[in-house]
Order: sequence, then C-alpha cells, then structure tokens
Amino acid sequence: MLGAIIGDMVGSPYEFHPWRGAADAFPLFVPRSRFTDDTVMTVAVSRALMEHYGDEAAFREACIDSMHDYGRAYGKAGYGQRFFRWILTRSREPYNSFGNGSAMRVSCVGWACDTLEETERYATLSAAVTHDHPEGIKGARATAAAIFLARDGASREDIRTYLSCCCGYDMDRSLAGIRAGYRHQESCQGSVPEAVIAFLESHSFEEAVRNAVWLGGDSDTQAAIAGSIAEAFYGGVPEDLKQQALARLDDRLRLNVLEWYRWLAEQRGIRLDSRTVPVQEERSPVHGAGRTDMGTGLRAGLRGAWETTVTESLLAAGVGSGEVRVLATPVMIMGMERAAMEAVRSCLPEGMTSVGTRVDVRHLAATPCGMKVRFEARLTGVSANGRGLRFEVAAFDEAGPVGEGSHERVVVDREKFQARAEARS
Repeated sequence: MLGAIIGDMVGSPYEFHPWRGAADAFPLFVPRSRFTDDTVMTVAVSRALMEHYGDEAAFREACIDSMHDYGRAYGKAGYGQRFFRWILTRSREPYNSFGNGSAMRVSCVGWACDTLEETERYATLSAAVTHDHPEGIKGARATAAAIFLARDGASREDIRTYLSCCCGYDMDRSLAGIRAGYRHQESCQGSVPEAVIAFLESHSFEEAVRNAVWLGGDSDTQAAIAGSIAEAFYGGVPEDLKQQALARLDDRLRLNVLEWYRWLAEQRGIRLDSRTVPVQEERSPVHGAGRTDMGTGLRAGLRGAWETTVTESLLAAGVGSGEVRVLATPVMIMGMERAAMEAVRSCLPEGMTSVGTRVDVRHLAATPCGMKVRFEARLTGVSANGRGLRFEVAAFDEAGPVGEGSHERVVVDREKFQARAEARS
C-alpha cells in the first residue's frame, strides 16, 4: 500500500506538467505533492479486504460500499468524471470502463491472497464493480499478479514473461524507447505495461518511482502502480519516504494505512513495517514473504498415481455426501489430489509441499464397495514463479473410467503455511 501511496504523491505534481530533465534530478516531495484518488481508492479496497477477505461475494459488495464512502468523504481527490458520477449517485452497476483506475487501487489484493489464481480473482472483483471492460479487468489483474509474483520471490524476467504471455502486453520495450513518443494515457492498456516496465528497469524502490514519473503521462497513477510492485519486490519502502508520505495523509487515512499493515501482519503473517532499509538488487533475493528461488525440477509431464480399494468408510453414505453405497465424489477428488501431490513430491525442496487450490472434475460412473480404484495425475503447467501447478486428473475402477478433470495446486513452505492457518483462529 505505501508503495502505491508514495508513487501517487511523488507523481502528483507532474501529472499534467511532465518532468523533462533526468530521472534522478527531480525532488521526490515538494509542497505540491499530495495524495489523490489513487490513494483514497487504494485505502477503500483495503477496507473491503480487511472486512471480508475469504468471502468473495461479500468482498465485492464491500468494495462498492467502501468506494462510495471514501469517495464522498474525499470528494476533491481528483476522480474521473464517470467514476465521480458513480460515487455521487451511489450506483451499484459498472460502466464498462477500461481506465487505469482499476489498476491504481488494486495493490492490497496482491498482498492479501495466498495464490496467484486467488489474487487474480480478487483483482477482478475489485475492478469489475466499475471497470468491467476486459481491458479494465486485465489491468487490475496484471498489476495484482505482478505484486504477488514479486513478493513471492519471482525475478524481473518471471514477471515480464507472465504479463507478456498471460496478458498479451508488449513487455519487450525499453523505457527510453517508450518515452520518445509517449503521451498522457489514462487507459489500462496504455499505461499499465508502461508502469510495469518502469519497475522492471529499476534497481531500488526509489528508482522505480522515478522511472514512472520520468516517463511522463499519467504520472501519479503510473508511479503508484510501479511503486506498488517495487514495494513487494524490494521488500518494503525506505523509512524516510514512508514518514514523508504518512505526514501528508490526514488522520483517517493515516490510521487506515497503519491498520492495513497491522492486519497484514496479524491475519496474513506478512510483516514489512519493521524493515527500515528495503533490500536492493545486489542483495540476496528475499522479498516480502521471505522466500528465495526454489530451484526445483518441476516440469510439465510429471505423473503421479494412487490406488485404493473402496471400503465402507469411502462410500457416499459413509462420508455423508449422499445416501447410496458407492464411491463418494469427495473421496474421488481426494484421490485425484493425492495423485497430483505424488507427481511432484520428489521434486520439491526439503520443507516444501503442495496444497490444493482448485478442482474442476466430473464424476462419470459409480464404483461399488470392494472394487479397486486408481487415481492418476499429469502435470500440465508450471507458473512463472515455479509455485503454481496445473494438472490433468482422472480416476479408473476395474470396469473403466469413473472421473476426469483438472486440478490446481500451489507450492508452499510447510511450516509457514501451517502457522498462517493457525493464526486465523
């Protein structure tokens, strides 16, 4: 959050008055530096997350309520005309926007979620309440995904590749090449990839923000996006910039920011507020969640299997998922997950394991008590950061196929994952 807020404030004086000098020559904070709608809406989304993370439907509704609340409380923050009308009328319907407002407010999502898939779902929800155009949603998803990957230990090239392949953005351009013909852009497709490139060409948090302002254009929003990714990648923000930013917030927003970091530490097990000197590029690549590169042998094509005999305890009537004496669907899913876990177990470093995050399967035929059943899984894809895993899964009994579908897992540190789970209680 502070990465986005600092970027917003640093870029605010230059939004319509682009800096023409060198990227390292302008002062980061001047009397005209202020928070804008980027900061206000970032805080609004954080409130919705703190109140309703874990309930996606409630989170979506809370986003609307929170944006209305903060938007009306800070009516002079500099909103776009259509968004401000949406606030004033308390509309609950989106208006097909592809503006970069969906990306500027999404940074907290990249920190709150446990997996890349979950991050993109929550980013979509936070965007679609207003910016339901595909480009508006993609801009939010791309920004949140970059933050998640950065805090999870991904390299710059991992992030570049992911946004290029999964979002279709042209990430092979240089910042200098973009700047030569760049103009003020407020669309996601015209500003999000450029903001990410500003981060990619940085070697510190401050340089990422400076690059985004130096680029020109919608400087406060682009610096907010670049700063939010840089905060995750470099493990925090410099203490002096943090204090200057907090001093420019009013009491309500300042308390909201501090509450967010407290919630992140207590509920999600992530602490950044204690680090006064963020990591730099030349130091060991440990970012946010405290992870280094795994160096695993994970690759598409790995296979796993698990077999069992259907007993009374595995029947639908036995587990409570039905009233018939056949293999229960939840047990079939468990078997598929077990096969997927076995497919990658030997490739994971000591202390790491995989946990299931999504299952999409069909139960094709009934298997009676006493019959043997075999579950198989094949790894079909590995995410850019090496943690997200996708599988094809199937189940067979002695008579033939009984189930098929897809399954997703994520690689986690066993002890840290368990500690986060227990902290929820």
